[in-house]
Amino acid sequence: MPVTVITNMPLYRAMVLRSALELYAKHKIQANRAYTPTAMLKAAGAITGFKFTRGKYGHAIGALTDWIDQQLASGQTLQSEIPFPEGD
Repeated sequence: MPVTVITNMPLYRAMVLRSALELYAKHKIQANRAYTPTAMLKAAGAITGFKFTRGKYGHAIGALTDWIDQQLASGQTLQSEIPFPEGD
């Protein structure tokens, strides 16, 4: 029985960050303590190469969405299956 594992951590990180930004932009709820609004915008900037100022959550979400779409269009995958050894 194969096991599905995440093999593309930068893509996974971008997807999680986009979700956290959407949650904060819509409901003002932080996904966790480390994901402060400033930290999320800084991380989005590190991934996309753009600099986002305070309150520009929609811009960051859009840039992350574009970056994720580019990665997926270029053939990047998020996960793969690996064989799982059966027990004795």
